[in-house]
Amino acid sequence: MSTGNIHRRFSLLFTLPSTFKIIVLIIITSCIISVVSTVYYSYLELLINIIKLDLIILIITLIETTLLRNNSLASFRRLGFISIISNILWIIFSLFGYLILYEKFILFIIFGTLISIMFRFLVYRSVFSNNIYTIIILSVTQPFFLIYIILDFKLFNYLLEKPILLGSGIILILSVIIILHIVELVGYKIIKISPISMFRAFLKAWTSEEANSLEEIIEELSSSGSVMTNTIIFDKETSKSILVIPEIHPGPFYPIGSSNLPFNIFEHFQKRGFSPLILHGVSGHDLNLSSRKEVDKLLLSYENLNSLSKGKTCSIPIDFRVGKALAHGIAFGDTAIIFLTLSPHGMEDFPREIIRPLEEESKLHEFKHLLLVDTHNSQGNEYYNKDSLDIIDVSKKILNKLKESEQFEFKIGFSNSLQFKKKISKDIGPAGISVILIEVNKKQFLLISVDANNIRKGLREEIINNLKSLNINVLDICTSDTHVTAGKVITNFGYVALGDDIQPEYLINIIKDLYEKALLDLGASNFQLLSVITNVKIIGSNLLNNISLTLDKLMKILKLAGISLLFISLSLLLLNMLLS
Repeated sequence: MSTGNIHRRFSLLFTLPSTFKIIVLIIITSCIISVVSTVYYSYLELLINIIKLDLIILIITLIETTLLRNNSLASFRRLGFISIISNILWIIFSLFGYLILYEKFILFIIFGTLISIMFRFLVYRSVFSNNIYTIIILSVTQPFFLIYIILDFKLFNYLLEKPILLGSGIILILSVIIILHIVELVGYKIIKISPISMFRAFLKAWTSEEANSLEEIIEELSSSGSVMTNTIIFDKETSKSILVIPEIHPGPFYPIGSSNLPFNIFEHFQKRGFSPLILHGVSGHDLNLSSRKEVDKLLLSYENLNSLSKGKTCSIPIDFRVGKALAHGIAFGDTAIIFLTLSPHGMEDFPREIIRPLEEESKLHEFKHLLLVDTHNSQGNEYYNKDSLDIIDVSKKILNKLKESEQFEFKIGFSNSLQFKKKISKDIGPAGISVILIEVNKKQFLLISVDANNIRKGLREEIINNLKSLNINVLDICTSDTHVTAGKVITNFGYVALGDDIQPEYLINIIKDLYEKALLDLGASNFQLLSVITNVKIIGSNLLNNISLTLDKLMKILKLAGISLLFISLSLLLLNMLLS
């Protein structure tokens, strides 16, 4: 899917070392530059040179941080890292000259400086600024002072004798400008917006959680669509619980759009006196909301929920498996709810193509309403067309069995991990863990929902088996697919799944405590099905595909550009060697 491609392209952008490591690396590169590029007659003189270089790099990096203080991307860590990479390029050229052609050593030192300036120009123009004067100053200042310390007045004499070196530097900068112009033209042709502007906005959102710039761009490119949210309110004398199944998909990544939607919904209903349990409907990333403004619009529409059905009876939950597909079903009056999974096999979002045939099937079995829940509870991407057929087949069997199932009055109990104020791991979002205990015909079933993005493969079965040994029957374990825990990690899937951080024993103990709390809360209840359709701006599959296509094309261009810059650089170096 296009979102996987987008994540793959950006997955290595944000693994910067800590500030301490940045400073250490600056010192190390300064030492190497000093040893390789300068002539020294004592260790004291070498030490003085190293200190000078360190001070120059640190002071100029701090000045750059001040000059770019209005840009949230321009942190000391990032600017320091740019200095390190540019200095490593310089060191490579200097070492080559030192080891291979020592008689032309100064040429290699100066040419390494030009390569360093070219790299800095490329990064500063792409990431930080459009102002050509600012970019030139930021690109040139640090390398100039460093080489001045190394060569002193030899630099000016050499440049006067070899003006082709200055010409080489100008050619390298012009090459970068042309490449970036091509990138802009190709990207704009596909997504109708500057790809460099989008890239900067993306970086600000991802690294600094500054969402406005990117959300404005996404909103401009997004389309309007109607989405449904289904809720079931369980009304007891003492409290109200609510199941919420939104059609909107959490995403694309925090803090953009609906990335934190499960908690936004949780908080909305909690403030209105409900005990919420948020589930994941059958939806994909094309149904991400474009901005947090659209999230607010969605939540506002929840003030106008329409009652579709009500009653005070439900069936005993049932389950079937067909192939990899496993479904659990329960009926509340004329409403059927089916929980879908491929666990213990890997799964991601189920395709929306399964909805229509199942809605038609539910009507044949005299259910007026069908709610499908994508449990999102077994991490993986093992998904095939046959799995869709199995999901449809197993759901039909569930519907057929539910039609024949007797319904009874029931009791409901609720609890949430926030009530315990226990430490929650980084693989669980701010809505924590919610459970609803259903007692029907003297049998109890625990529905568990975790504010997480999928579950480590096999953990679902481990939890269910452990709880079964404690005589706790689990209806199913679901995740909300929150994207608070997605994106900013280097994993094969691009997110932290439940079980990647929390220990299974600790998680099981929390669920056991929640069950006991829900048991105390158990009371006779009735239900009411409510729904609302909201018109919002969604990202849509076209936008995701266009961004993915743009990234693919730009990566090809940048690969060719990298080869071209290398060829140009080596050609200019060879020309300088022949003319020197």
